[in-house]
Amino acid sequence: MTWHDTKHAVVWLLAFTPDHDYAEMVRRAGAPNRRGTGGANQLLPSQQDYEELQYDRGSDWAYEQAANALQAFVHEAIKIPGVTRRASLAGVVLAECQVIAGTPDLLHLRFLVPPLQAGVLPSGFHWTLTGGLAGVDISTIQETPFPGEPRKGTLSISCQLP
Repeated sequence: MTWHDTKHAVVWLLAFTPDHDYAEMVRRAGAPNRRGTGGANQLLPSQQDYEELQYDRGSDWAYEQAANALQAFVHEAIKIPGVTRRASLAGVVLAECQVIAGTPDLLHLRFLVPPLQAGVLPSGFHWTLTGGLAGVDISTIQETPFPGEPRKGTLSISCQLP
């Protein structure tokens, strides 16, 4: 029996019996030492399973997921300039984004620190994530205040959009 966990981008093998004996799987799910995060009678991954998944994937995988999420986040923000958007980038870091229309358009990003997942993002991640956006001229990246109210515990950065 498998389960596609879309939130964590993994397919879990939850149970196996040689004869595909569903009753045996249900019996095992009811055993106190076999319960996952779903509680009684649930064949779901345990907290330890999730911790091992994170360890196996390493920080490169999480960084790549955050970078992909940032690209999609910025793409959506470009469609409606002047609106502040907030999002969790792949469950790794919280971010805010605002595009200021002009010639050229300006992208403002603000990241909450520390990240949601400790030790996953390298020091200076706000520079490397921003520099990795498609079409961004890295020479235009600078640390600037985010539009609106200042917030403690954040890193703010801006750049020109192509």
